Amino acid sequence: MTRRRDRSSTHVSSLARLLAGDNSCLFSVWFRSWHRDYETTGDGPEQTDWNARRSSLARETAARLEQRGDDVYPAIRNGFEATGSRSGARIFSGRPDIIVRRADGSVTVYDVMGGEPVAADEALMKLYMYLLPRSNHGLWRGARPDGCVLYDDGTERRIAADEMDDEFRKRVAGVMRQIASNEPARHVPS
Repeated sequence: MTRRRDRSSTHVSSLARLLAGDNSCLFSVWFRSWHRDYETTGDGPEQTDWNARRSSLARETAARLEQRGDDVYPAIRNGFEATGSRSGARIFSGRPDIIVRRADGSVTVYDVMGGEPVAADEALMKLYMYLLPRSNHGLWRGARPDGCVLYDDGTERRIAADEMDDEFRKRVAGVMRQIASNEPARHVPS
């Protein structure tokens, strides 16, 4: 039996899959956002292997960026949550792998992904770029970060701060209003 939460909260990766169209069932995200003790995990040998590769790539990238003289903030220091000003919904577990502040004050958010690029990778990065300056992690308040998704095959997808358009912000706000609603979202097979 799941217990109802006092307010809705959703994981940033669930929101990214929904925004990218990798998950079209808003109900599934709504349900998990309102009910405790209802999470599924994909832990197994493949997940353990991926975590090791991801950690290694993140460490190598952080070392390379530090050698350039950048201030590097690893994932352990990057956890944040953001609460919608209108919806009151909470987005939690935001934890980009690396955040870099350069001498000129510019900020770049890095996240390591495996496998083939999917639309949710870009949506997740844009969420980090959008939410981090608005989050409870005051260090990044007012920043206008760029993003970079690193893949384990060595490819990169860079996202300029200018790619964060009003349409994306409106989609995030609309989805968060639906997730924050006391009324269940429409159940659509995904």
